[in-house]
Amino acid sequence: MSKSKPALLSLRTLTVLALTLVIFALGKGLYQQYLAGPPDYSGPGRGVTSITITTGESLGAIGNALKEAGVVESVDAFIAATTNNPKSDTIQPGKYALKFEMSSQDALD
Repeated sequence: MSKSKPALLSLRTLTVLALTLVIFALGKGLYQQYLAGPPDYSGPGRGVTSITITTGESLGAIGNALKEAGVVESVDAFIAATTNNPKSDTIQPGKYALKFEMSSQDALD
């Protein structure tokens, strides 16, 4: 029994389409991970929440608290905002009023 040309063409078309989608998905993932930087909100945010920073907390712990409270989108974005920013060295323990969905840079300022 031989396959008809339309059936073979359909199988090839579906295979090419599937491979194209896989390549696109992989490319998008690689772009977001290595070129676009970590996910971050844009803008000054909305609403109000409070965050308490205790003595000795690392930037990672502070970033995690901010993410869990909905202030920043990711810890990695907060850490990236602190890189080469002198304000990150002056974060003091205390209670801070911040907004939800702020950019990491705005949260640091």
